[in-house]
Amino acid sequence: MVDFTQYMWKSVKKIIPKTRGGWLTLLSFIALIKDDIQSILLQSKIFLPDFDIVTGIFVIGVIIGIIILVKDLFGNSIDFYSSREELPLLKKTLSQAKQEIIFIGVTLEKLIGQEASTIKDTIQRGVHMKFLILNSESVQLIKQDKNMISSTKHAITSQLVRICKIKSELTASNINKCEIRTYDSPLFYSITLSDPNSDNATMLVEFQLYDSDTELRPSILISKRKQKKLFNEYLKSYNYILDQSIEYQCQNSKKLLKE
Repeated sequence: MVDFTQYMWKSVKKIIPKTRGGWLTLLSFIALIKDDIQSILLQSKIFLPDFDIVTGIFVIGVIIGIIILVKDLFGNSIDFYSSREELPLLKKTLSQAKQEIIFIGVTLEKLIGQEASTIKDTIQRGVHMKFLILNSESVQLIKQDKNMISSTKHAITSQLVRICKIKSELTASNINKCEIRTYDSPLFYSITLSDPNSDNATMLVEFQLYDSDTELRPSILISKRKQKKLFNEYLKSYNYILDQSIEYQCQNSKKLLKE
């Protein structure tokens, strides 16, 4: 009996991959040879409890193995959102950040307009926050019609003023944790990057669509842990924009802040 068990174990080990899914192979193997095992044990006159109970346990194990296998195969899928209504709550993203949050967009109007208080509280608890907004004098705006240029410039200026106001209300120890930069590179998406240096980093990418309702913009949520290659590709794009950006001095908005 000992020899048979050792033989079985050596045979099974050869076909078990070094993954959690390997247990599925083991449990399935045991279930398949159940009758052979029962016959050998009975011939050996070894006391055997109700084998159906044992088989039931194996079946449950196989089901669990299948669930794990499916999770391993499909657990790395990207979360897709067809509109802004479906997006995860920004308050939750801000509250879960441990080290740093980065926002990149043309104006960041909705973000700053709706979450100014939460942004301030997040920075006050020590989270570094970086805002990258399109330069109001960017050559990218020249390509738009006059009305669009005027409204976009106004939105950019308004949000810069708002961020500077938030920064002015921070404590002395946290004021440097609010970083404002402007860029001049073409951008076809906005990014919310949470804890980029952490293994649990996430990146929400919202695609900009021309001549469309801003509330209907599609987005994807990329996990550094699950989609590392794709995450790094978008991170390279962010780093490119960051390298081309310049720091914005809030003194430039001092006159508007007084107003």
